[in-house]
Amino acid sequence: MDFDAVHEFLRAYMPAAIALIFGGTGVVLFARIMYLAQAARHWPTTLGIIRRAELVWSPSPGSEPGGVWMPAIEYDYEVNGLLYTGKKISPVADTGYSVKDWSEAKIAPYAVGDSVQVHFDPVDPNRACLEITTDGLLIASILILVGVGFGIAQGLSSFG
Repeated sequence: MDFDAVHEFLRAYMPAAIALIFGGTGVVLFARIMYLAQAARHWPTTLGIIRRAELVWSPSPGSEPGGVWMPAIEYDYEVNGLLYTGKKISPVADTGYSVKDWSEAKIAPYAVGDSVQVHFDPVDPNRACLEITTDGLLIASILILVGVGFGIAQGLSSFG
């Protein structure tokens, strides 16, 4: 096996591969968040009752130190005479933060027993949320920027 050729290939194309992986993932995530938030803006609402509202520590996978504070929420709501339980604040996915205060701010408006407006998907009433937000756009944007950065690095390395 010609290790010099493999090394040269990796040096030449690794930034492009990283750019495609990070940038592509970011673009797909960004589009999904925007699509779901836009769709949820047109969902009807119904009255719901908060059954659980707390923060849960979610440790990093494996033996890595750290983790994030995740909002854990549950609310009951009724659609066409059927009772459902929702677990999402945002239509996409609720974002956890390593800074506890940020996650507390996300869950602060909700207390057990509170009445809330629940947005639900009329096609699938199991899909519901409490707020029409675009949580996760920051992460998607960072992935896109990392991809663009590696793409620029690839372009600059081709001149040298």
